Amino acid sequence: KIKRPVIVYGTGFIQDPDKKIYLKRKLDVRAVRGYNTLSRLQGIRGVKISKDVVVADPGLLSSILLDGKIPSKKYKLGIIPHYVDVDSPLLKKITCKDTTVIDITLDPVSFMEKIAECENVISSAMHGLIAADSLGIPNIRMIISDKIIGGDYKYDDYYSAFGIKKQDRVIS
Repeated sequence: KIKRPVIVYGTGFIQDPDKKIYLKRKLDVRAVRGYNTLSRLQGIRGVKISKDVVVADPGLLSSILLDGKIPSKKYKLGIIPHYVDVDSPLLKKITCKDTTVIDITLDPVSFMEKIAECENVISSAMHGLIAADSLGIPNIRMIISDKIIGGDYKYDDYYSAFGIKKQDRVIS
């Protein structure tokens, strides 16, 4: 039985792999999150990289979930904690006017609607930043804890697609 290669439309390493990677099936890579992932995949046996590979997180397309129906702005700031940061005492100390905390575990459409209601976003969850970018909303990464696997790696990978080597961030 012939196993066809897995076609990959958007992937990224969470952290810098410290071991050699072995595949059970070949990969036909069409899109990756960033240049760090692309570089890492280029060295793996069994991985074919498309000559037209797209370098951008597919989450940048998430604004299409709103089907053109962008809600009006209700908040100056949306705060999106990563699910590991949701119980941080720091979040309870934030008492800014016109601010909302957005649950990263909402269904995708509700999540996008809540972000669209914000003029600015601060997020410890990478997908919160990507969703805000998809909607053209100014955003910045917030580091609340050291609980997120991979540290800066996946964020650096994401921003590399835009030629950003050192992204701005707020550290608590």
